[in-house]
Amino acid sequence: MGDRDGNDGPRIVVLIADGALSHMLDNRLEEHFGSISVLKEDPESKLAIVRRRARLIGWRQALGQAAFGLLQKCVARRSAGRLAAIWREHGLNPAPPRKSTPSTADRTAPNGHVANAATPMPG
Repeated sequence: MGDRDGNDGPRIVVLIADGALSHMLDNRLEEHFGSISVLKEDPESKLAIVRRRARLIGWRQALGQAAFGLLQKCVARRSAGRLAAIWREHGLNPAPPRKSTPSTADRTAPNGHVANAATPMPG
């Protein structure tokens, strides 16, 4: 291990899905620690998610989870103003980070696993 002089590049790598909560995390980590590396996952279709869940837990439960997700979206729309007030009160920034965020699509191996998502950091 040892001391780092900051010229070795980012020490923190974050794998995210796009959205306000991810942006707040990115912005706060960068504000606190300096430069970070952020990898953004490409979204998976809702149908693909439901099919995968159905194979694991059955169609009834998978469709119930999907219905709950739709209900949650409706509730989130109604509470958007309150969420924005809480974010402002705590100094959270839901805006996308200033730097571009590479997608994991460029780093996905044929078997679907993320390949070379981050270069190992020198210890």
